[in-house]
Amino acid sequence: MSTFFRCLPKPALVALALALPLCARADLLPPPNELTVIQYNDFAVYSLELLEKCKADPRCQPASADLDKIGGGPGQIQDLVVILSSAAGGGVNDNTPPLNDLGDNPFSSPTGNGEALVMGAGNEPTNTFTGDRTGSWDVQIGALTDWLFGSDLVFLLNNNQEGDNINQWLQAWAQVRIYDDSGVEQACFEFSNTAPNSGCMVGQPDLVLVTDPAYDFVTNPGDYVGAFTGYCVDKVTGAAYDLGLAGNDGDCSPDGYFVSGNLGNFADNAIFSQALNDYVYNTAESDWILSLDLRLANNTNGGEYVWITNQFDGDITTVPVPGTLLLLGAGLLLLRTVRRPTAS
Repeated sequence: MSTFFRCLPKPALVALALALPLCARADLLPPPNELTVIQYNDFAVYSLELLEKCKADPRCQPASADLDKIGGGPGQIQDLVVILSSAAGGGVNDNTPPLNDLGDNPFSSPTGNGEALVMGAGNEPTNTFTGDRTGSWDVQIGALTDWLFGSDLVFLLNNNQEGDNINQWLQAWAQVRIYDDSGVEQACFEFSNTAPNSGCMVGQPDLVLVTDPAYDFVTNPGDYVGAFTGYCVDKVTGAAYDLGLAGNDGDCSPDGYFVSGNLGNFADNAIFSQALNDYVYNTAESDWILSLDLRLANNTNGGEYVWITNQFDGDITTVPVPGTLLLLGAGLLLLRTVRRPTAS
């Protein structure tokens, strides 16, 4: 089991004579390859459900056990840095303890069928701090890295969509911008249905709602990425098939892994940008601002949860070429039109 307990901060060695900080569990994610991740612009996405099922495959190692059992309900994430929440009241709607009043509280997730999320002045969290910007989820980088305590900056998603039909698939788009203490933008990182490392777009992202069962993501994807449930992943190539049609392991065996796409009150996906992680730790100043613009569309059933965890120590240093109809995660299949390499 590739799990260890973090007892020393990564940024610096601590003399053994000093009192050690409390240990916290740190989980490992395997390196990226055709089976474990796919890249959407600056961000790589892991399916935590798939990692558990493919753990015997060397390409899925090292990875911690039970990655598909990371709590994603209000009670499990209330002490973490929550960006999007549908829970009413309680600590899950307050980021004061982890961020010491230097970060926004969570935005409210849409919960009704067909509702969308566009961050703006109208739904901005009420708390403010130095450097806080209107219409985005913001945090002072020093407060964030202090809380991360050397862990990688990993975003987690709990996908609460209902049903497998195409008109029930969640769609998502995001940008993370870094601003200095004068409010000048220094860097930008994008999560979108565009080529890897293609930079941040200017203006509004193109949204094509998936309301038609015959809608084709490949020929007309838009800028948003699509999430769906109930499918198979080829054990050799990593390609996804029977999208929205698979219901259990038997529908995919012996040549594929079944991915349900909805783990209930557990995290479905880990989303990570090595470039963003490096910039936050190595370039940005402590009083600079990380500003997230997150958008969701075509919500069904309950609201989604998005949060930052401080439990991952990843080895995500290279990026595979993304491809057509390929898995990005339990509940998050992000579709691209570039051909993907097969396993060697």
